[in-house]
Amino acid sequence: MSHFVVQPRAAVQAPFDDHARLAAVYAHELLDTAPDAAFDAVARTAAALLDAPIAFVGLLDANRLWFKAAVGADVAALPADAAHPLDAVRLIADLQADGCAAAHALRQAAPGARSYAGAALVDESGHLLGTVGVLDHRVRNFGAQERRRLADAAALASTALAAHYRAVALARAAKSDPVTGAADRQRFDEALDVELQYSMRTGEPFSVLCLGINGFEDISTGFGRAVADDVLREVTRRLAQQVRVGDLLAHLGQAEFGIVMRHGAENEAAALAARIDAAMGEPVQLGAGESLGVSLSLGVGAYDDEVVSAAQLFTRAQREQRLAAERLERRVSLVGRLFEAPALRLVTGDEGRQGG
Repeated sequence: MSHFVVQPRAAVQAPFDDHARLAAVYAHELLDTAPDAAFDAVARTAAALLDAPIAFVGLLDANRLWFKAAVGADVAALPADAAHPLDAVRLIADLQADGCAAAHALRQAAPGARSYAGAALVDESGHLLGTVGVLDHRVRNFGAQERRRLADAAALASTALAAHYRAVALARAAKSDPVTGAADRQRFDEALDVELQYSMRTGEPFSVLCLGINGFEDISTGFGRAVADDVLREVTRRLAQQVRVGDLLAHLGQAEFGIVMRHGAENEAAALAARIDAAMGEPVQLGAGESLGVSLSLGVGAYDDEVVSAAQLFTRAQREQRLAAERLERRVSLVGRLFEAPALRLVTGDEGRQGG
């Protein structure tokens, strides 16, 4: 379970290019979700406590401060600078006179805003997750009482975040594949739909990958179900090591896997495919000196303006994966282009020990 506090300045880590921080944010599965009554109440309470017309609860993504809840503001997100990552508490008496990057970003929320008070939401590891902030049209010097009220608002936001995190953790456990521990098909479909809706609104690219273990039925028949399950777990482990922070890896059934790449265009999907291909280069050790050369066929569906549904995008990736699988070689099929690699083969006995 995550715990959240208003930390002293020294405890807050710089967020940019911080994979651990992003992982902590993404673990809450809140970005780009629908309004939530608990967070809406926090924003209203913050505005009331500090007698301010504008208040928000923001989560810090890689390059934006996204508003989970807001009152008095017409924007959905601000540049990441608005989260003032080097300060746990930021008080700006006059945004118009302050030339810092945070002040410039905050003015985008309300062009007429003059003052700002914000508290960072930080987990127990010091990872910055977001900000509770208020903006006023008056120049204000926030005093000790107002700082205490800001801390109260941050505490309410922390409680809402912790409750949501517990619910997500329980749901995630219920939606995990029992063999591999990866996400199941339901979680995959939900993540794919969330990314599609976000990309339709913003034009941000993303990709979905469909992967299949070549010859998996032969593996199951020739080595038994227990070995086949071990192969699934090892493939899952190798795939999990290659996906980026925030991407979702799912076991979709039998020998099929899926990956939802957040903010991933074709070139980034191709880079991931290359990493996966390299990761599968080593045979899977079965014990008793035997090894199994396991390969994957992989297809990519990249979002573009022609995509109108999650099913359509997944079908693209699935079609490309099947095209690669039909050639009975390990290949990556990306938008009609094939990247060849060595064919699937079983390696056993002395040949496996010799690496041949």
